[in-house]
Amino acid sequence: MLQLEPEQPVASVRFVAAEYVAMMKIPLRGRPFTQAEVVDVDAHAAIVNETMARRDSPDADPIGGTIAIVRAA
Repeated sequence: MLQLEPEQPVASVRFVAAEYVAMMKIPLRGRPFTQAEVVDVDAHAAIVNETMARRDSPDADPIGGTIAIVRAA
């Protein structure tokens, strides 16, 4: 079983259709995924929630920023 450090953040990754955000009526500050981003696995697009944005970019606008995704061993 993976043991995490107490302060190590954990995020869940979900793959969804381009229409998911609109269908679920989720408000966004940025924009939803395009169909091209959904189809292209190398598009490198992500939607993060406010909690992650505040924690990882407290003094910066996260829109247009980058995140690192590291797979657990």
